[in-house]
Amino acid sequence: MIDLTAKKAIKVIRHVIIQCLIVSVLLCIKNYNYNLFHVFAEGYSIAVSLTIFFIVINSKRHFDNNFLRLLSIGYFFILWIDSLHTLAFKGMNIFAGYDSNLPTQLWIFSRYIESITLFMATLLLNKKINIRVVYGIYLTITLAGISAIFARRFPDAFIVGVGLTPFKILSEYVIIIIIAIAFFSLSKKKDKFDKNTLKNCYLSFSFSILTEFMFTFYSDPFDVINLLGHYFKILSVYFIYKAVIEVAVKNPQNIIFREIEVKKEELEKEVRDNIVNLEQLNRSKTALIKSMQDLVIVLDDHLIFTECYSPDSNLLYVKPDNMLNKHIDEISFPQPAQGILKEAIKRTMQSGEPSRAEYYLDLPQERCWFDAQITIIPGNNGTIERILCIVRDITERKKMEEIIDNEKEQYRTTLLSVGDGVISTDNRGKIKIMNPIAEKLTGWSKEEALGKPLEDVFQVINEITKEPCENPAQRVLETGNTIELSNHAVLLSKMVFKTSIEDSAAPIKDGSGRTTGVVIVFRDCTERKEKQKQIEHLSFHDHLTGLYNRTYIEDAVKRLDTQRNLPFTIMVLDVNGLKLTNDAFGHEMGDRLLQTVADIMTEVCRADDIVGRVGGDEFAILLPNTDETQAKAIMQRITAITSKTTLDSVIVSLAVGFAVKTNVDQDIEIIKMNADNNMYNNKLRYGKTMRNRTIETVLRNINLKYDQEQIHTERVSQYCEAIARAMGFSEKEVSDLKTAGILHDIGKITIPSEMLNKPSKLTKEEFEVIRRHPETGYQMLRSVDEYVPLAESVLFHHERWDGKGYPCGLKGEDIPLEARIIAVADVYEAMTAKRSYQRTKSKEEAVAELERCSGTQFDPDIVKVFVEKVL
Repeated sequence: MIDLTAKKAIKVIRHVIIQCLIVSVLLCIKNYNYNLFHVFAEGYSIAVSLTIFFIVINSKRHFDNNFLRLLSIGYFFILWIDSLHTLAFKGMNIFAGYDSNLPTQLWIFSRYIESITLFMATLLLNKKINIRVVYGIYLTITLAGISAIFARRFPDAFIVGVGLTPFKILSEYVIIIIIAIAFFSLSKKKDKFDKNTLKNCYLSFSFSILTEFMFTFYSDPFDVINLLGHYFKILSVYFIYKAVIEVAVKNPQNIIFREIEVKKEELEKEVRDNIVNLEQLNRSKTALIKSMQDLVIVLDDHLIFTECYSPDSNLLYVKPDNMLNKHIDEISFPQPAQGILKEAIKRTMQSGEPSRAEYYLDLPQERCWFDAQITIIPGNNGTIERILCIVRDITERKKMEEIIDNEKEQYRTTLLSVGDGVISTDNRGKIKIMNPIAEKLTGWSKEEALGKPLEDVFQVINEITKEPCENPAQRVLETGNTIELSNHAVLLSKMVFKTSIEDSAAPIKDGSGRTTGVVIVFRDCTERKEKQKQIEHLSFHDHLTGLYNRTYIEDAVKRLDTQRNLPFTIMVLDVNGLKLTNDAFGHEMGDRLLQTVADIMTEVCRADDIVGRVGGDEFAILLPNTDETQAKAIMQRITAITSKTTLDSVIVSLAVGFAVKTNVDQDIEIIKMNADNNMYNNKLRYGKTMRNRTIETVLRNINLKYDQEQIHTERVSQYCEAIARAMGFSEKEVSDLKTAGILHDIGKITIPSEMLNKPSKLTKEEFEVIRRHPETGYQMLRSVDEYVPLAESVLFHHERWDGKGYPCGLKGEDIPLEARIIAVADVYEAMTAKRSYQRTKSKEEAVAELERCSGTQFDPDIVKVFVEKVL
């Protein structure tokens, strides 16, 4: 014992002395030449890495160990990165243009690969790996990392004058964590290694952690901390080298015997587990039979019940205990179970083949269905040893079958009642199913069509070419895809009727995806096509006038702009006063005006001329092969007919202009612009006159339409003139206010006469209609240039001084002065005039009412002027 202790002490002292000598030698080399020291330290690591690789490669026939394989592959690629790191070190001057950042980046990249190698070697110790894939991964990562470093795309690890970067320091700690995890993983699998190998691995991992820890502090590649880091790295490589030597060279048999021992233990454990499982299986078998939802009955060859397991006595309606050791004829099962079971058992005994039978029992709650399966258990000499009968409750299955049958019936009913025609074929294209709609469209009855090829019944042609269309069922059966018929498909019925149809055909597939038939769904689309034609018509025609629309006209201009249509005239027409007509007489009258104009142009134009409505009040006529003289004649005919046309009180007036293209080189857009300009010039000449005539017509119609209206407007105008003169207005202002008084109720043209002449009180809805007349008048006057200054006076003449009037609720002096004057004149005249809906007030009563409402409804200054200076 003492000798062993002394030997261990001597061994330890020898190791300490050796390490001291190594440190001293390294220190001397460092002091002499740091680059020489660095080459020595890194060269040792590179040599050891290369040695590990070759030792493992040449010793792999002795063992099957992923730990050593991964270590050898990892260190093989690490040695190349460490070689570049050594050559790139400061002072070697091999890689021009790079500073100390390059070797530091290569170092940190190498350590990442080393730490991950240690971790993966312990993690994949018992896993099956593909060596070629591992080589490929290491090669790819190594080349990618080195390329990124030399391309300066790798994060900086060292900055001259500053020291280590945060990336470098953080990476060292990450590497420490990875190695620590590898250390922990190794300790969990220590039973896979012998004691010495495990010890050397622990030491190597520990010194690797110390190495990385040292390299988080140095600020200069030549300082003492850098020296210690390299020394610890030498120790780390040394101990991993010893671990590999122990396993692969000195004692390769240890790992082989250890693997055999482990496999032996695993085999023994498997045998023990199998014995336990077999015992448990026997117990489970008994428990399973007892817990089954099925009734299990065993009879001997004399039909004596020997075993019976039942979860529910209702399965036979006889308790199992009452069946054991009794002959089948001694037991009375409820009918019809007894007769069916006995017959099935006897049939099985006679034939020797398994048989089954279904029966039901009417229980108090419901009818329950059962399925009995009878099987012979033969003896050694082929005789019947036992009869096994398993009875299962299939009530739920029967219910499900009933549900499925009902659903099938529902599907059949749905198929027969859908609005589309449906034909189904088998995988040969023969008709199997046909619903009533399909019978109606094809002219074939279901009985006639069944079993016939689809093309005999479903005859489809192209309505344009009259050629037969492709058989949809045949195409689906060939491709297995859903298809649709092309456009213009027409179905020929048995009675030779033609029906436009649209259809689709889809495959019917079984559970394995095999096409077993085709279903064709088709419908009569005659009505849809007619509607489509109507839509197409509307897309190129104006819905109001029936003329071509702007889209068609623009396209027609492009089509007609050719040599053979020259001279080509474009005529543009604009309805004068359409907006005024809409405001004065309503949009319905405006629509009638547009329709009247359209009728005039259609009547005048020739068959080849194209007439269209291109805007709200704008029309265009395209006149191919028409020169200026002809175009002028057409324009004069249109103008002449228009001037003679009457439409109630509406004046029919058109502004017309045209331009002629006589040369193919002329730009058609310039021709269109010239036609527009000519039309606008015509509109400027005659449009104003027409609008003035319209205003006069509206006033005349109002006076004819409403009792006392002319007297009212004339008196209001006179009062307005008098107030204006009393307030010192200029002659121009007096004249404008007088005219505004005449026009202030022009908006009443849209109010029904019976409403304004109504003797009783107006309803709320009727009053709302009347309240809109200032806005209507405002819109009408704004469309006539000379009345534009008067439009606001008319719009606001029902506003109140206190802001409670309409239409905008203006207050005080925000209301235009002219509107305030009209308000006083209008109300005074209404109070003193004869009205069917009120008593006529005397002058004194009317003045009193004005003075009472002065400052609330009316401007007090205007009331004062009106009372004191006008009345």
